[in-house]
Amino acid sequence: IEKIGQFYKDLKVKKAQIDYNFTVRKMDSLQSVLNVYDRRAIGMNNTTLFVPNEKIEYSIPKENLINQKTRVLGQFNGSANNREEALWRLQKVTPIIEILDKPDPPFDITKPSSILFGILGFIGGIVLFTFLLIAPILYRFAKAEIYRTVFVEGTISETTSTSANV
Repeated sequence: IEKIGQFYKDLKVKKAQIDYNFTVRKMDSLQSVLNVYDRRAIGMNNTTLFVPNEKIEYSIPKENLINQKTRVLGQFNGSANNREEALWRLQKVTPIIEILDKPDPPFDITKPSSILFGILGFIGGIVLFTFLLIAPILYRFAKAEIYRTVFVEGTISETTSTSANV
């Protein structure tokens, strides 16, 4: 399995390297073609520098040269995009394959921080202690409020109704 995995990784890296080298060579070739077209255009301009426009013999070849240069420039731009993609694949292929194919034990097991548990336990203890400390006071307050609502309010309403009758 290790030999097959290593062969697979090497094959992917080799393919990515071949793709990248091919696009770089293609871009260099297209750049040399663009340089040839530029030299031809400069040569045509130099030979017709002081000639009137109606007597220029190179008008059609100049137009053809411009069209060819535009076509090659489009191919060059496409190759530049391909080069960037091939470079990205070349840079990314090894780490992804290495992570997927080769997890080496022993794995590091990370445990939650004991300091975090200590802080959370301390805060929880303070909250619980506060609740236990306040619980009897809350119980007496609730008991007094219920007593006052049930018994005192009834007496007050009876006194107000009897005083209204008088």
